[in-house]
Amino acid sequence: MTRRPAADVEALLRAERQEHLLPVFEALDASKSEAFAAELRAVDFALLKRLVREAAAPDAAANPASMSPPAVVRKGADPAADQRRRAIGETLLRAGKVAALVVAGGQGSRL
Repeated sequence: MTRRPAADVEALLRAERQEHLLPVFEALDASKSEAFAAELRAVDFALLKRLVREAAAPDAAANPASMSPPAVVRKGADPAADQRRRAIGETLLRAGKVAALVVAGGQGSRL
């Protein structure tokens, strides 16, 4: 039996031109299919489109000539500020708002 998403999810995917996701439902059992459908229903496609449009739009921020290095913050120079920054960072990490990326490798991986 071919598993299909709920009608509202199928309509959503077609409206957003994301039909390529429909075959995914065939490979999922019922509980995973419903979980996937719930995730798709939660996607803010309008926001996603706006963010893509803004990211693709040429603006002053994307102009390398307008960029400057960020301010230097030295750990230990202000212990109270260090604690505040760490608390803020940990809160953002726990909330899934930021990520940490560790890259191992040679000089090319740091470019």
